[in-house]
Amino acid sequence: MKFIGRKRVVKVDADYSQVKKLGEFWDEMRNLFPNDFLYGLGTNWTQNTVDYYIGKIDEEWPGGSDVTILPDDGWIEYSCKVDAKEIEELYRGIYKQRSLDYEVESMKDGIFTTKVHFLNNGGNTNEV
Repeated sequence: MKFIGRKRVVKVDADYSQVKKLGEFWDEMRNLFPNDFLYGLGTNWTQNTVDYYIGKIDEEWPGGSDVTILPDDGWIEYSCKVDAKEIEELYRGIYKQRSLDYEVESMKDGIFTTKVHFLNNGGNTNEV
């Protein structure tokens, strides 16, 4: 799987203040590309930052210049309503399981969906 997008390095903290910065990035990209269905990709977490991309999957896209090759298998899907508090709670539960190497997010019809790929991905019955 190939992700083509634009990258931002976003500061992260335990209070989830990154949600505001990510929302601003999403707003900017939606304004630039109002007719495109876009995905978000989080990767390369450190204690203080995450690399976050917005773009397309397996589709050439003139809006992006950064390419990331993603695993084809081992993804686990979660979803909730598009609501900052629900998304925060969803991720708190995900991060308690183990560390991620990738997350791919999308929003459609009021539903937030994230597919996550854990580091040293082990078996899980929710894999898609």
